[in-house]
Amino acid sequence: MKIKKHSWKTLEIYDDYKEREICSSFLNEYMIGSEIKEDLTKIYFDKKDIGEVERILNENNLVKKYKWKDIHEENWNKNCLDFFNRIEINDKVEIIPKWESANDKFISVIINPALAFGTGHHETTYMMIQAILDLEIKKNNIVDVGTGSGILSILLRKVGNKNIFAFDNDPLVESNFYENLLLNKIDNIDFKIEDCLNVNYLNYDVILANVNREIILKLIKILKDCNGLIILSGILIEDSIMVEKELNKNNKSIISIYERNEWKCIVAK
Repeated sequence: MKIKKHSWKTLEIYDDYKEREICSSFLNEYMIGSEIKEDLTKIYFDKKDIGEVERILNENNLVKKYKWKDIHEENWNKNCLDFFNRIEINDKVEIIPKWESANDKFISVIINPALAFGTGHHETTYMMIQAILDLEIKKNNIVDVGTGSGILSILLRKVGNKNIFAFDNDPLVESNFYENLLLNKIDNIDFKIEDCLNVNYLNYDVILANVNREIILKLIKILKDCNGLIILSGILIEDSIMVEKELNKNNKSIISIYERNEWKCIVAK
């Protein structure tokens, strides 16, 4: 399935790294892709969401130095060649773009880094993969909340999980998700465009959620009576106490915590 021709707006942020990451966390609900460089963060949005993004920026005084640019799909694909490189995680998994060859030493997840969140570069996705590997998640019923490019679902299938349900609330994710399944020769992961807060049944063996803080706090309440393992990412270090308190309040015990730069990933049950 091909990615539909489209154009987007790019927010280029020039503040220091921590300020850029805080800004990203506020805008996570609306972003459809991001690119992080040493002195610059680019966040991609659908044009229909620009008014809401501007409101959030202004009301929260998030960044001082930023500008908007237009970007078309052809330019995005060209940019991918420049910034998307192979990633290794725990010496076991590699995330590679579709134009590179897989290494037989690794479990390879091949993706077309289109405008769907989740290339493995961001700390939040990286830590989720670390947790999957460390916990040796196999032969489980799994739900992947906010799947984006489908990296986590693809990896979970490759390490032995059969029953996986993936969903995301962004319609632009769908074509990229299915394309990445084909690149990895996987054809039977259930997928749906859905708001996770509208899903009534999430009592799976493992629940993955790489989303923003506000969604995580609401999701924890929904998962109060769920007995499965919960892996949460997209949490800034400064927000982690709030998330931990909410987990405890909803009868969840924290098993482990991962930390990478400004971000945390929390495993609970």
